[in-house]
Amino acid sequence: MFRLSTLAINIIGALLIGVLFEGGIYIEVLLIVSIIALIISTFLEDTYQTHVDKKINLRSLLRDFISKITEGLNIVLKNPKLRTIFIIATTIELTGFMSWIYIPSLLSLRGLHTSMIGFVFSIATIARAIGIMLGFLADRCGVYKLIIAECITSVPYWYIIALINDPYVDSLAYILNELLIFSSIAISRTLMSYAPKDSRGIVTSTFSSLVSLTSSGGVILGGLLFKINISLPYLITGTTCVIIAVLILITRH
Repeated sequence: MFRLSTLAINIIGALLIGVLFEGGIYIEVLLIVSIIALIISTFLEDTYQTHVDKKINLRSLLRDFISKITEGLNIVLKNPKLRTIFIIATTIELTGFMSWIYIPSLLSLRGLHTSMIGFVFSIATIARAIGIMLGFLADRCGVYKLIIAECITSVPYWYIIALINDPYVDSLAYILNELLIFSSIAISRTLMSYAPKDSRGIVTSTFSSLVSLTSSGGVILGGLLFKINISLPYLITGTTCVIIAVLILITRH
């Protein structure tokens, strides 16, 4: 039920993309929402558990946040398995957001009507939900095999989007690519198994916060690349997928 409710909210949000894009405030709204979501996810638990019975002190919250981030990052960097997963996850997030976030702009510039952009994103949201469910395969084949499979199967779709100047072909490639986003659950599951039992909360929160910040960096980088050439972010994302898959194959065998 929780999964269905969040999916419904995502679909409604996707339908608003066309309106925001047409109004010229898509990126501004996305940035504000991202910042608010990051602040809430970072401080809410500590605010409730630590400061529920006393006045909230922003300076204390910030100090606790920095302390926990530092402790969690130290654990991640000293553990080879966690460090590898962290590098892979942040790279996927960086390049994924670099390309994904500008799909509406690309489709619009290539002739797709604004009203259709929201529809495409609604279908893509459903496809992503299906793809994420496939993360259960990590229990059978392992997280690294899933990442390799996701990277290799994503490459053709990113190159199609980059090189074929047809908004309908690009939309179909984008939707099909969203069906292949199944490594996120596998990475989360693996993260819990690699993290020390007494530090799983700190490691998980640190990991999630830093990966979220990486996605923000991807938005900025994607914007710069998009201004140079609208195909450039997608070419780089496709090439990065190949590099990740090759490096995993080399280092894991």
